[in-house]
Amino acid sequence: MEEQPWLAELTVSATELEMLHGVLNEPRMAGRSFFYIRDPAYAKNQGADHLAESDQHAERQESLKRRVREANKKKLAPLFEPYAAPIACGQSAGRP
Repeated sequence: MEEQPWLAELTVSATELEMLHGVLNEPRMAGRSFFYIRDPAYAKNQGADHLAESDQHAERQESLKRRVREANKKKLAPLFEPYAAPIACGQSAGRP
């Protein structure tokens, strides 16, 4: 924050900022990233550490997921959705 004070004014997470800056707001980066959206049932089975901290956080996550889906429709961001568990991502890429 000392080096980049403008960050203090943001209401997004570091992950969202990376996604927006690195891909979603930068069409030249199309195809240079992959997005994976997990099946919500997986997080529920893993406990509170895998769930949104509040309703507001859950809404922001859903908003970001919508943006990823929209980018996928425009062929800007490949999307694998839903995956049941982390191992499924490797299996979808042909890895054990």
